[in-house]
Amino acid sequence: MNKTCIRQIICSLLLFSSYTLVYGKITVAKREFSEGHKYVNEKAEEVLLRGYNISISSMHIEKGFLPYKNVDDANQSLTQMSKRAGSNIVRLLVQWEAIHPEPHRIDWNYLEKMSNQMKVAIKNGMYVIIDFHNILYSRFFFRKKNRFTGAYAPKWIIPQKLIGKARCIPFCIHWGQHNITDPVIKTGFSSFWENWEMPTELGLVKPQDAFTMQMEITLKYLKKKLTPSEFSKILGIDPMNEPIPGRLGKLSQSEYEKKYVWPFYKSLRKSLDGLGLREMILWGEPLVFWNTDLPIVGLKPRAIELDTELKTPNFVLNVHSYDAKRMGKIKRSKVTARTYLEEYQTIRKEAVNNDVATIVSEYGMFVDGKGPTDPHKVIRASQIAMNISDINEDGEVALIDPPLSSIQWHWGHYYDHHQEPANGNTKKILKSHDAWNAENFSVVGEYSTKNNIDDHLVERIWSPRCSGEFISQFFQSPVKDKKGKALWPFQLKLGSDRYEAPEEFFWVSFRDTQESKESSFLRIFIPPRIDLTNWVALVDGEVVEGLKRDSDGQLNLKTKYNLDKLHSVVLMKNDGSSPGMVKINAQIIDRQVQMGNNPVQLRR
Repeated sequence: MNKTCIRQIICSLLLFSSYTLVYGKITVAKREFSEGHKYVNEKAEEVLLRGYNISISSMHIEKGFLPYKNVDDANQSLTQMSKRAGSNIVRLLVQWEAIHPEPHRIDWNYLEKMSNQMKVAIKNGMYVIIDFHNILYSRFFFRKKNRFTGAYAPKWIIPQKLIGKARCIPFCIHWGQHNITDPVIKTGFSSFWENWEMPTELGLVKPQDAFTMQMEITLKYLKKKLTPSEFSKILGIDPMNEPIPGRLGKLSQSEYEKKYVWPFYKSLRKSLDGLGLREMILWGEPLVFWNTDLPIVGLKPRAIELDTELKTPNFVLNVHSYDAKRMGKIKRSKVTARTYLEEYQTIRKEAVNNDVATIVSEYGMFVDGKGPTDPHKVIRASQIAMNISDINEDGEVALIDPPLSSIQWHWGHYYDHHQEPANGNTKKILKSHDAWNAENFSVVGEYSTKNNIDDHLVERIWSPRCSGEFISQFFQSPVKDKKGKALWPFQLKLGSDRYEAPEEFFWVSFRDTQESKESSFLRIFIPPRIDLTNWVALVDGEVVEGLKRDSDGQLNLKTKYNLDKLHSVVLMKNDGSSPGMVKINAQIIDRQVQMGNNPVQLRR
């Protein structure tokens, strides 16, 4: 049976009327004052996206392959995420297997539950990326006695002779080794990329056709289920988490992308356009090993050569950034404030070179690490590198590029409170940590009420929106490593004058990009743990006192509009340890006139 017939069978279940959706919430535009692209809203204001993946629970049988067991849990978790972290985006994990469990059946109950949880995220002020989350292609390659498992493809669309045959050669210490040494997993991915015909109850079906079909059905359902305003908060789809090449043969990874991965994304782009979703973003990932440095298995960082047809505003280079050597305990060097500067600068450069926007949709560290794998050091260094482009030898900071949008892995509401049968084995119940493939990454515990890492890494000051274009932003916080040592405090520097800054301060600069504005503004999220009583803002050199949050925990700062002016904002305590207000105020105004840019610098 061909693709058209299958589509008719499945889509006959759909009786939705089509309508045109008005977009404008988030789009991609060229930067005006630096290389690259930015995210903008309908008012042409730049939006910085920061949030969390929700979450590994979507791969649990116990949770019905959903982020949360029910709407009440979703509301509790996402309210905490919004209130404490100010998140404005979630990468919401869903399962292809759960949507389309049999060739002739769509699970409408699953779609309803998923959409209801999505509505909770939207209600809490968050945009949504729908992540069809792949790990090892399918859980059905694994037996009950296997240590690890997978997720993504339903049983009926994988090579049946490979069911229950997964194995590491010679053995697996980490689940990721299956991607490199397991011939079953490699063959499974090859069946997808090469789009093999699979015998099913409906005849011969190709996996990419089946995936596309359920994706279209999902989006049609959501278009019907959600209001136009809610639907506009769905920024798009991530069609395959961490794509793996399968059997490379004589092809390099770049050649594999050109032959298989980019054509798949182009096909999905046509599908989205055909649904009238031309502005919906395709958050496409390169093959996962593109930035991995593991010479022992032949993996080295490489450039991304994106297909020309994908270089459009509705395609985002969606990348992950993990310290594979350190996580594998191969690298034992100390983590410093500059450890990840090169890695994150590479992400910026690849996006610029390919003329697309980018996002880091996963980064993080296992929360029980110590020493070289101390999660406080790794995560803090990653957060620094998303904002700071360079630190020279004498400690001066060069803020060459604007901050990167990012989504951390992950926010696990049920951390240490699972009842997950390992590979369906009811005699082996996984309860602790993430309860999946021996992972331990959740930044929260106790049903989202407690942080598993330093509070200052989760509950940070940051600016999600400005009236023009971000030039830079940085948050200094009193993060401590697991031994209680303060991590890498920076000084405020004005010209030749250096000031011991408060242990917490926030600095941001932006430029106006539009004419005919009455005033410029900056929106800043300030977590509830911070008492603003003794905080002041320096806005273009003027001292602003009496700072108050809105009901959503955010601070609005306004300043005089000037198309040619760079706006400078410093938010800090005024408790006697801060620089003198009069002196720093005068210097900021003076240097802003002289330099024509942000006079505030940072020094280690």
